[in-house]
Amino acid sequence: ATIRLRYKLMPAIYTAYDQHTRTGAPVIKPVFWNSLTDSVAMSIDDEFILGDHLLVAPVVEPGKNTRDVYLPAGRWYRVGSNEAYSGSQRITANAPNVESDGGDTTGLAGLPVFARAGAVIPSAPVVDFEGQRKIDTLRLDVYPGSATSEVYEDAGDGYAYQRGEFRRTTFTTSAQSLAMSRTGSYAGVTSFIVVFHDVARPRRVLVDGRAARFDYNDASHEVRIAIPSTARTVRLE
Repeated sequence: ATIRLRYKLMPAIYTAYDQHTRTGAPVIKPVFWNSLTDSVAMSIDDEFILGDHLLVAPVVEPGKNTRDVYLPAGRWYRVGSNEAYSGSQRITANAPNVESDGGDTTGLAGLPVFARAGAVIPSAPVVDFEGQRKIDTLRLDVYPGSATSEVYEDAGDGYAYQRGEFRRTTFTTSAQSLAMSRTGSYAGVTSFIVVFHDVARPRRVLVDGRAARFDYNDASHEVRIAIPSTARTVRLE
């Protein structure tokens, strides 16, 4: 399940390595990375930030089905469940072992992972090994709030990226809208499945100003829509 989760989150992990290459920011950051005045965050040594917006709190005690998690300032969403929490506090997070995880195949039920409000988290279909098949669609999980996120793509091998053959898509969220801009000449995936979390049913969804088909899940309060990877804006109304 952990290996499958790695492949699912590969776009986010790969993007974090691109950011490290460009800026020197570590792929794995301490919880206090963006909270240098938070004395509690400074003392946390069993949680970490992956990339810009994912907080990971692994279970480090044997036999535990829960663990205390400190969330730094802001609002956070439990990935996989849409539970929302205010930051600057400790919470108790469920972390069931494999015998009681409900058949979870990617380890998310047992591994507490939280997304920062406003984040766009890219993910890919699970594969058995890197390069097993061509992936033409990425999923983008969009959490309410305002933030800037990225996803980086290139051929995965060779040095063509140094000649501009990459695509870096920057996402900007605000209210119930998503704006996208791109740099680089690499074609990348052809489409995104965009999932807006914790939103009311919209009257319509506009992609580049035009009404588009969408699905709404009343139980999870999620909007799902397929868009071309060249789209520039998605807005819920």
